[in-house]
Amino acid sequence: MRILRVSVMASGLVVNVLLGSLALATIMPELTVEEMTKKSALVLVGKVESVACKWNSDQTTILTYARIVPVLFLAGRTEEKFIVVELLGGTVGNITTTAVGEAVLKANEEVVVFLTRHQRTQPNAYQVVGHAQGKFRIIKSPDTNRMLVERDLIGISFMGSERASEPKFLDELIKQIENVKK
Repeated sequence: MRILRVSVMASGLVVNVLLGSLALATIMPELTVEEMTKKSALVLVGKVESVACKWNSDQTTILTYARIVPVLFLAGRTEEKFIVVELLGGTVGNITTTAVGEAVLKANEEVVVFLTRHQRTQPNAYQVVGHAQGKFRIIKSPDTNRMLVERDLIGISFMGSERASEPKFLDELIKQIENVKK
């Protein structure tokens, strides 16, 4: 299997392309929940219904398309029954590309996503604001039965030295988003 690793900057463009298994990191500005909310056309709680990968029309990049069924809109609104999110990377046949720092969406996963319109290759598609920063996975706490949120920020280094605190519970994240809308 041939593996292609791609490093992505905050602008969404490729910085490094390496073949093999070298460790890579993506350096990007850290975005707060407030900043992501302001940059988003939609912020929603939803369930990933399906994920499919395919080559772009030039056969130069593998893209992943995740179909999300909205459960609750936290900012913005659409009448669409499902939301299509386009992500860099994926696997087609025996070729895998990885966009270090890109959000990863998995089928049946419950998520909070910060989305902006993105029509580079597919009309009506969205992209995740801040790459992996703009995707929170929702899980149930075994201790408290409260809903937790977590992000997978592996491979990302943030500019600056001090990380902003982030919400640990879904209700805290929702409250932060609602405070931005006021």
